Order: sequence, then structure tokens, then C-alpha cells
Amino acid sequence: MVAQRIHRVFVVDHGALHGVFSTRDILDAIQIHRTRAPISDSMSTPILTVDSTATILQATERLVDSGVSGLVVLEDELPVGSFTQVEALQATAKLASPLSRT
Repeated sequence: MVAQRIHRVFVVDHGALHGVFSTRDILDAIQIHRTRAPISDSMSTPILTVDSTATILQATERLVDSGVSGLVVLEDELPVGSFTQVEALQATAKLASPLSRT
């Protein structure tokens, strides 16, 4: 994950999304000496999602309201990506930029 600069992966079993395993989950597992435990013991659940048709504002509000660092983006009930605090900040910065208003 680190080499590919991936911060979270989706945990899918039999075609159903069961959780999200993040770098934070890995660090927590290392801290409590659970590196040989299954990913399912450390993954984040429940999964908070947003539909791919949601606006950036809607996704950002869901992030803020839920207090999580990322949402799984779904399209036709399948995970297609993530929307994180980083994307929310980038979108906010772009909208606030004087260049975006021209």
C-alpha cells in the first residue's frame, strides 16, 4: 500500500463490500501487536458511502457530519472509488481560488 501510495482498500467478500482497510488500521494493528490477525479484525466498519451522482458539497457534508476521513463512492451498489478529506479540501481550495471565478 505504501509503495503505491494507496491509503485505503475495499474489503469485498463474495461480491459484497464488508469494510475498508486503511493505513490507519494497519498502524493500529501494529500498535496492539495484531499483525498476524485477519484484516477483518482491523478493518473499519460500518462503511459510510456516497453515491457517485452526489455533488461535492453533498459528499463533503457527509464527511463532516459523520466525522470520518473518507467515504466509499458507489455506482450501482459497487465501490468505484473513495472521497476523502483530501479531495474535499482540494475542491474547496479550487472553488475559493480567484482563478476559478473567471
